[in-house]
Amino acid sequence: ILYIVSAICNYIQSFIMSTVTQKYTYKLRGDLDKKIHKLPFKYFDSKTNGEVLSVITNDVDTLQVSFNQAITQAITSLTTVIGIVIMMLSINVSMTLCVLILIPISLVFMSSIIKKSQKHFKNNQEYLGHVNGNIEEMYSGHDIVTSFNATEKYVSMFNENNKKLYEAGWKSQFLSGLMMPMMGFIGNFGYVAVCIVGVLLVSKDMITFGVIVAFIMYVRLF
Repeated sequence: ILYIVSAICNYIQSFIMSTVTQKYTYKLRGDLDKKIHKLPFKYFDSKTNGEVLSVITNDVDTLQVSFNQAITQAITSLTTVIGIVIMMLSINVSMTLCVLILIPISLVFMSSIIKKSQKHFKNNQEYLGHVNGNIEEMYSGHDIVTSFNATEKYVSMFNENNKKLYEAGWKSQFLSGLMMPMMGFIGNFGYVAVCIVGVLLVSKDMITFGVIVAFIMYVRLF
């Protein structure tokens, strides 16, 4: 029954989030279109058509995926963590405190990684706009570029922006990819703490061995 209820809840959650996300991005694209028509000419002098198009397409798509995944994951994770803490407290308070110590440690490591990766994610979107701008100008104005013998210049510009996009993308993905291994590493300390405290409590007949096994499972989920 619980598995059936879980499947139904997951379906409802996916349906609601997909609806909300699509409506948000639909409104956002409409607002962007209205905004573009109100912008002064100097904005378009400083931006290529490709960069403007990149904001409407790539940036909005990135937001759409982020909202759909991140919010859903956040709601599920928060509910799971609250449920796990309640269950652990109901079994043993001292062992629960050993696990909760992981939270500030995790936050310190995560915040440092986020601070370092954030600028690279921002650069990634910026250089993606530059690459799109180069491509749009090269292909839409192919005849003009060829007539003025500027092919090599545009190819050089594209290669430079493409290289910067690669570097920003690699750094952002590498740093964000450190999160899961880091969390796993910190989580292992939780296993050790639970085992040490658990064995001491078992030796004093305060808990059973089954409690340690239960806590190890909770730490993994936590």
